[in-house]
Amino acid sequence: MTTYFEGDPTPIDRLEDLRDTLLPDRFVPGRTGIEWELLPVDDGGRLVSYHGPCGVGEMLDETAEGGAAAVREGGRTIALRTADDVFIGLEPGAQVEISTPPLTSLGDLESLLRTHASRLDGAAGRLGWRLRPWGLAPADGPERHPDVPK
Repeated sequence: MTTYFEGDPTPIDRLEDLRDTLLPDRFVPGRTGIEWELLPVDDGGRLVSYHGPCGVGEMLDETAEGGAAAVREGGRTIALRTADDVFIGLEPGAQVEISTPPLTSLGDLESLLRTHASRLDGAAGRLGWRLRPWGLAPADGPERHPDVPK
């Protein structure tokens, strides 16, 4: 999910333009954020469902109780908005995506991402599974990706 934030609207048309936004001495404020998807998997490498006890929905609800604002659809939590403007949403297969606002420092982006990934993974761990930065679940193919309520 891409979330719009105000900033410099100049398009990035060349590799050099992108590089220039990332170099510390050439960083353009308000233009760099991160979207990071994490797979919910159990100890056997199987995807965890959104639904049911100990599912991704319960992890989102627990995280919301810790101070994030829940975004609900049909009575279910489908995303979170944190006080520091991070958006945590659902992707296909119950992946959890952390979207940061654009910041002026790559170090600040890393810190923000680590803080929220750790908080989410801690909640997942208490429910008996983990969030992993993998491109696919080793024990599940696309036909076994769980449905999400959005």
